[in-house]
Amino acid sequence: PSPRRLRIGVVVGRADGATLHPDVRAAVDRAADQCAALGHDVDHLEVPFDASVGDDFVLYWGMLAQAILLQSRQVLGSAYDVEGFDRWTRGLAAHAPRSASRVENARRIPADPTASPGAPRDRGPRPLPQRSEPSSGRGSALAIA
Repeated sequence: PSPRRLRIGVVVGRADGATLHPDVRAAVDRAADQCAALGHDVDHLEVPFDASVGDDFVLYWGMLAQAILLQSRQVLGSAYDVEGFDRWTRGLAAHAPRSASRVENARRIPADPTASPGAPRDRGPRPLPQRSEPSSGRGSALAIA
């Protein structure tokens, strides 16, 4: 345990307004309760950004996925097999070329997740994995804790 009492921000909502999977919500609640039991200040916060962050997420990660696939093709040559990548990565990579014109308009999100609205915190929102793999990057949303 940390000898220092931390201020921890917990967000259990989603920017798109959808309900978290019960298992994800239960895990976040257990972690927050454990932090509080250890003596840390735990603040429950509203989602610190709007639904457009989901679009920006798909745009950014789509560009990364496309870069990975293109680089893999260059490195592996004839051994390259796009089917070796999971559907999530292939879906995001396919989305990237259709969205290239949006890159310059992508919303800026603070690099420091503790810079979310409200008082400064030692720990802030972090992405959580979804319970199941979406068929493409477009069908996903980010859970935040």
